[in-house]
Amino acid sequence: MGEPPLKMVRVRAGTVNKQREMELVKQAVKDNSGGGGGDDAAMMQGLYARSQTEVYVPDPIIDVSFFTFFLVLNGLSL
Repeated sequence: MGEPPLKMVRVRAGTVNKQREMELVKQAVKDNSGGGGGDDAAMMQGLYARSQTEVYVPDPIIDVSFFTFFLVLNGLSL
């Protein structure tokens, strides 16, 4: 879908929940592959440079309560 990562590194768990999630994924991969070679396969994560990414700009927030008030004030309904 886009550019490939500049570098691939092993995933490191920063929290206990992330560690549990990684263990579940490893177990699922091991079960799907028939149980062979599960210990050697490391989960990898792609690293990207700033030039490969773009800043996320969210849509502007619309104050719905103002529009609802305006409709009620003018006797209109949704």
